[in-house]
Amino acid sequence: MNFSLLDSILRTRDGVLATIIGASGHTYKKTGQQALYAPGGIEPVHGNLGALCADQEIIARADEARASEKPLTVTIDTTGAMDELMGSGTGCGGTLTLLLEPIGPAHKRTYAQLGAHLKSGPAVFLVHDTETGDLRVETGTPRPGESLHIERIAPLTPLVLFGATPLARRIAALAADMDFVVHLADWRPAFLDLFRSMPGIEIQTRGFSPPPDACVVLMSHSFQRDLAALRDCLGAGCRYVGVLSSRSRRDRMFAALAAEGVSANALSSVHSPVGLDIGAQTDAEIAVAILAEIIGTLRA
Repeated sequence: MNFSLLDSILRTRDGVLATIIGASGHTYKKTGQQALYAPGGIEPVHGNLGALCADQEIIARADEARASEKPLTVTIDTTGAMDELMGSGTGCGGTLTLLLEPIGPAHKRTYAQLGAHLKSGPAVFLVHDTETGDLRVETGTPRPGESLHIERIAPLTPLVLFGATPLARRIAALAADMDFVVHLADWRPAFLDLFRSMPGIEIQTRGFSPPPDACVVLMSHSFQRDLAALRDCLGAGCRYVGVLSSRSRRDRMFAALAAEGVSANALSSVHSPVGLDIGAQTDAEIAVAILAEIIGTLRA
């Protein structure tokens, strides 16, 4: 669950949420992945659980769930040789078990509670009753039940972009569909004003200290401010720290911090040049490279 999916659930009328509750063999997506389907669509309004042909089967079954106003558990089996000619036609050789849940007003009220937990926690559990369609949030670990699907909703990873630059705008736009809470930190109000219309961004004007679980990208182009922010990030032990900088500028930062007693091991954890080396040139390409490196670091 991320803010983009949550927003789609709350905005979509008569939506059906599809959740993979079981997967075996070769499947495009794995257990826990979700997609939202709306009436009359030929593809999901959010997410993607398989090839277009598989989506058509899911959409047909979603219509059944919507008509009955009850959850529906379905299996899409692509393991048979005849599947390439009949059925979903994916030829993937795997099996998906899906929970299809019609989203009504009561469900939306429950989902609306999750925003604060995604932003700052604590983790909670979303309990789906696959027979009655009831949905509730529990703070303690729920007792398992035969008709219950239990989904743990954990706070999302903070992504701190230090510097209100055009590149920060590109990164923030891409990260909106990912599992991040985006914070934009800058000392210049006029620069920050350019970002206030972007949904889902937490604006930080001054005195913002990244939490230890944060991923941080420093790109303010101010040597002293980037240096101070880098000092704070290393002191906090952030999960990922990247610095947009030339090598000579980075080396001067490292030398200054080493003189203050920052260890070589801590400095070696900094990603600079930042981002995967994909030959990126434009801001859009650099944003992709940076987020790809962050995701790779988190999933390692």
